[in-house]
Amino acid sequence: MSTQADWLPSSHENLYDKSLITKTYAEGHLGDIGAGKTAEWINSDFKVKWQAFANAFLAWQNPTTRNPIIIATLQETEKAFRPAYREFYRYVKNNPVVTDDMLVAMALPPRSDNKPTPAPVPTSYPIAKIDISIVSRLTVHYTDSQTGKKGKPKGVAGAVIHWAILPVPPTDYAELFHSVLNTNSPLVLDFAEEERDRTVYFRLAWQNVRGEKGAYSDIVSARIP
Repeated sequence: MSTQADWLPSSHENLYDKSLITKTYAEGHLGDIGAGKTAEWINSDFKVKWQAFANAFLAWQNPTTRNPIIIATLQETEKAFRPAYREFYRYVKNNPVVTDDMLVAMALPPRSDNKPTPAPVPTSYPIAKIDISIVSRLTVHYTDSQTGKKGKPKGVAGAVIHWAILPVPPTDYAELFHSVLNTNSPLVLDFAEEERDRTVYFRLAWQNVRGEKGAYSDIVSARIP
């Protein structure tokens, strides 16, 4: 397990994955982890800097939009976000209401390396079933490959879903450049009118609360209705 001194990832990708878990948990448990000025700061400064970093990262991740301006923007927004992320951890760690289990659920180090037990790397993967019953919308339902149930395995933060609209099946997984961590099935994607009848390809994996991914599913596809 990482120590509290080195818990912040050095790579863009790992920082995005970890901070997405933190931000998603914070949105759903703001009343537990923050109050008063702390909650105001989380909803403003922290989330604003995270969103700027996330937007730049997703543009940088997409080879069709990556350019020198995007690279510079990613560097600037990440530089601004990192201290805000450390400050967020300081706030929640010093809040006696926040337990070590809650810290781990936010992909943050617990106060003691002796507790709680680290979440394991997922040994199963999500199996997707795509609903095309609504015009211009794909609804991605998924279940666990081992249990067949909709619920996430223990210690899992959500399903990482990579996708892209492509003219032919991908030959390189990097072609699925869109990426989202979805904490509860289903994922709903709405498309523009001009995108109808095009094919979307998907690949899914479980990601635990420490940002570690399990095995990926086979690629599945659906035509936008």
